[in-house]
Amino acid sequence: MQLTNLLSALALARAASAECFPNGEAWGADTSTPLVFAKNLCATGALAGAFGPDAQRPALPSEKRKCVDWDGRKANFWVYHRKPGFANLTADACYDGLKKEVAGCAKGGKTFYVNWAYSADVNKGSC
Repeated sequence: MQLTNLLSALALARAASAECFPNGEAWGADTSTPLVFAKNLCATGALAGAFGPDAQRPALPSEKRKCVDWDGRKANFWVYHRKPGFANLTADACYDGLKKEVAGCAKGGKTFYVNWAYSADVNKGSC
């Protein structure tokens, strides 16, 4: 039983590499606004949908980035398809990945999974 738990933990550790940003601007106590930004960017396909490229779709991006201005700050969102070839990222999966970086990290963060990477970062200034 102990060996099974250890192997499961090691497999999860290899599957994801997460980092909260230690410096910079903070989201603030209320993360509802940046979470709405992330949800809308995913729902509209600005950060979700088709990723590539592949032989049939050479113009598809392997990553998508968006910046949103709010309250004297800017929220930078990034989604990256880490594998070669075509993939479709659903709006729900997109939001789930970005939500962890906003709600789980006071100053934003980034996580690399096997197939996808997500980042949400808050900074002073405007896009």
